[in-house]
Parts: sequence; structure tokens; C-alpha cells
Amino acid sequence: MRKKKDATGTQVLLGHKHAWTDTAGHAHRVVFDERALENPKTTWVVLLVVTFIALAAGAVGVFTAPHSSNNAVPLPVADSGPSFAYASTVKHESSTPCTGLAAGWNDEFFVADSQGVTLYDAEGNKLGSWANDSDEAPTAIAFVSDQNAATNGLLLVAYGDKVKALRFSLDNVVPSEGEAVIFTAQDGALGKLEHILTVPDADIRGLASSSERLFVADYLSDRVRRYSWKKIDALKNAEQKEAFPDCVIGDPDTAAAHPGLKPVIKENFSIAYLPVENELFVSNSGHYRVDAFNAGTGSARAEHSLTRLIDQGEASGDSANPIAIAVASNRWVIVAETSKKPGSEAMSGPSTIRFFGLSGEPLGTLPRSEAERSEDTFVIGVAASPDSKRVYALNSNGDVDIWSSAQ
Repeated sequence: MRKKKDATGTQVLLGHKHAWTDTAGHAHRVVFDERALENPKTTWVVLLVVTFIALAAGAVGVFTAPHSSNNAVPLPVADSGPSFAYASTVKHESSTPCTGLAAGWNDEFFVADSQGVTLYDAEGNKLGSWANDSDEAPTAIAFVSDQNAATNGLLLVAYGDKVKALRFSLDNVVPSEGEAVIFTAQDGALGKLEHILTVPDADIRGLASSSERLFVADYLSDRVRRYSWKKIDALKNAEQKEAFPDCVIGDPDTAAAHPGLKPVIKENFSIAYLPVENELFVSNSGHYRVDAFNAGTGSARAEHSLTRLIDQGEASGDSANPIAIAVASNRWVIVAETSKKPGSEAMSGPSTIRFFGLSGEPLGTLPRSEAERSEDTFVIGVAASPDSKRVYALNSNGDVDIWSSAQ
């Protein structure tokens, strides 16, 4: 084999010249004497010496290298749970009953009544309104505020067996700190509420949406129907807005310890979608439960379902049955409870609003509203702001109570 010389004239053959840099940044080089390599015994001695030198240099580098503990990123630590303080109440200006509540972007929220849908901010200022047709009254409402979803900025309103939608512009933003982008629905409506889907023989009492799917809670069938947005978009120019669901959620599942959906509180067959888990939560009032489902497969998630059994004693108290639910971006489940029992027509208040973790662990209770009301009210809707810093509760008289994070 032909020999080569480096720039210094030292012969290099099959790795006779070795150079490396240790962990402290020091350069090292060993050049073998070719004559020594011709003697096996001498070769072994040389190799042992080189190995010892390498190990010693590495050890010195490890112990003398500067420590980077000051630049280490600490592991995230879960907080102790939600902490909120009552902030204010937005009074309902009309005598028409309210039927739905949805959190909007930033500190905004939507309220639906028999006249239409109204947009407010957390200070109670009216930012916009959209009237119903004369023969319609909303039965459910939802708004998509997930910035990672293709449906971000979509308002959904159900009218019995129909669903209408209104898109809001993503170009309207409000001042914010840092690089955060905060949208506003004020003056951002792109057109008007348009009919997008009909669910025959349904009484829709809950709506939720992901980037790819629309979830419709039908009180009459006791099930949640799931539709793909692609299938709904294909109906845009169709005279009949009917489509078969790609999944029906809520059948009993013994393997997942799920008894099946059985809503008994017609006022609100409440559902909520949590993007970070790709899960749908459903108020199962006939079984004193809030059930979780994988939004992709439609299968029950027993480990994330919240069970409130009658034999626990709470069912005979002033509140135990879920009438309204919401989910917060930081993985809280918010549940407004009522004393109404299966088969009972009576509904009373005030409701208790509780927080739960995804595994069912109780995280606390919202303080009672300080608003003075002459009539007996109960909660029919709850919502959380996209940043989880506010909780809204819609009362049966139309008032909206607001709590702000105390952390």
C-alpha cells in the first residue's frame, strides 16, 4: 500500500497518526512509530499507553468542563388547581329566555336567546348581534377558538334539527403583550348565519367542533352524531342539507365500563371538545356522569370519565347531576350541577360549579356569585376563555356570572 505524508512530513498509514479533542476542548495527537508497529509486543504496549492517555484526558475533561446548570430548563410543574374569584355579572337586557353560552376569543363571549345571538366582552359591553329568523329559536351554541384548527373563528348555532354557521375574520386583532396574537369577533363577521346541516327528527341540545369534525348532541336519540367537515362542505350548494354521520357516539360499552348515554335534562345535552387530548366530553345526566370519548374512534375513555354515583350520597344533596360542562385549555373539566333527578320536572338552584382533572380528581369549586337576584335561578351553560383565565356561567334568567383567575 502506498504511503502518504501529511503537511508536517509525518507518515500516515492506516491510522498511524491519531488526533482528537476532549470534552474540555483540548486537542490531543499521537503519532505512531511505524517501526514499533512491526513488532507485535511493542504494538500492544503502544496501544495500552494510548488507551490510558485517552481515558485520563477524558476524565480530566469531564471534571474540568464548565457546568451548565444555570442554563438548564426546569421540568414543568403542575399547579395545585384552579383558583378563581367572582368578578362581575352581565345582566340580560331582554325578557326573552336565554338558551346558550359560548366563550369567544380573548375576553369575549356569545349568548343565544329567542331573538338571536349577542356578543359581549367581560365588562358587559355589547359588541355585536345576529338576529334569528322569525320562526326560529336557538337550542345550542358553540364557538371554535382553537388557533390550530381550520375551523378557528366559526360560530355554530343549532335550531332544533338544523345547524347554522357564521365565520369570523382572522384579520381582526387586539393589542397584546409579546408576540401573542389575540383575535376579536367585533366587526369581524363574514356574512350571516347560514344553514349548513339538517339532522332529521333531531332535537339538538349540544354542539362542539374540532378541525375536522362537527359533533351534534341529539336529545331525542340520546346520542352524539359526528360529521366530517368535508362532508358538510360538500352540501354547500345542495338544496337538502342532510348527510349520514360517520360515527354515532354513546352506545353502551361494557369493555370500557360505559353504561351508554342517557340525557334526562332536556335543557342542555351539553358537550365539549378538548383539542389537546382530542377528546369529546358529554354530560350524561341520566347516569350522574360526564363521559369522555376519543374523538377519532368514538370509543369511550373510562379513565377520563367523571362518575357521580347516586349511592355516594351527593345525589340527594342540593346538586349532583351535570347540566352543563366545559373544558379549559389547561385540561380542566368544568361541571355545573343541578339537583334535578331522572324523571323529575323540577329544576332549582343555585347550581354548584366544580372543577375536575382529566382523571376525575376534584380540583375545587367556584365561589358563589355575589349577584343579587329576586328569582330562583340555576346554571344552564358554562364556558372557559381560551387562556383559561375566565369562567362564564349562564343563568336561567339570562344573567352571565364571570369569574377571573386569582393566580
